[in-house]
Amino acid sequence: PAYTIQDDKFWFSDGSIILISEDKKAFRVHLVVLAMHSQYFKDMVEQAQPSAADAADHSLQQLPLADSSEDISCFLHFIYTPWYFTVGEPTPFKQLSGMLRLSTKYLCDQLRQGIIKHLMMIYPRERAKLLPLSPLIPAENKVDHSLLAIQMGQESNIPEILPIAFYHAATIDPIHLLAHPDVSSDIKLAVSVGRACLVDAVFKTAWRYVCYDPPDRYCGNTACQLSRTRTLRAILANGHRAPFIFMGPQLHECSVWPDHTGWRIEMQRCNTCLVNWKVEERKGYNKVWEELPTYFGLGGWAA
Repeated sequence: PAYTIQDDKFWFSDGSIILISEDKKAFRVHLVVLAMHSQYFKDMVEQAQPSAADAADHSLQQLPLADSSEDISCFLHFIYTPWYFTVGEPTPFKQLSGMLRLSTKYLCDQLRQGIIKHLMMIYPRERAKLLPLSPLIPAENKVDHSLLAIQMGQESNIPEILPIAFYHAATIDPIHLLAHPDVSSDIKLAVSVGRACLVDAVFKTAWRYVCYDPPDRYCGNTACQLSRTRTLRAILANGHRAPFIFMGPQLHECSVWPDHTGWRIEMQRCNTCLVNWKVEERKGYNKVWEELPTYFGLGGWAA
């Protein structure tokens, strides 16, 4: 045989076809069952016209696939055990990735669309739905889920998830990002450059309050001027929080911030200054959100 080992789970005695992975693992399954889920295998059934000699030959058809045994196993798990993947239920990203690759390759549209819907729930395009960590992400993927999602989006042509997946990746500690063994250098570079652009845009928006223009929009109250100085200290001391700007309170919503010494500094502002700051900050961050995809080399939200 062209294989070296039989899969323990997917080896049915009445199977009609043997799938052989690139690492020479064999899966004896039912072609008609595959055809119920996959247009690729459905076409194979419809186009098969065995000759008399083939009909007399009871040997099984062997189909070598350029896919890993792990991906094939994930794909077959979904086909034979539907509860293996449910849209809206936490699923390990390794399983999602394997199912997505094969559902795309073998034209299993129902599974592919289900996975896309699931990923869109984790990486929504609506800013109001953005969460620091979606409950759909299993514990094993809490740190690098976004990096795996970027790979899935690029490999399987799902551009819808890329802006938010890149945004989440920008919140990963740079040291962890660069040391990740399973992420390409291109993705690491795009995330690093995007993070720098995002931090720059966030700082510029925050500094508008400190270096306000025109000055007549704010009062001359000494306490407010002191507060702006303290705000600058807070911004500089919390630069590492800049990428999280859309996942937590914005500066004008905070009354107390830590400075670089660990002290807590009070943000005392009069109502006039606070209202003006709030308007300017929201306007600035709305622009940052609109430009977010471009920071990571993407074509924009529409693309």
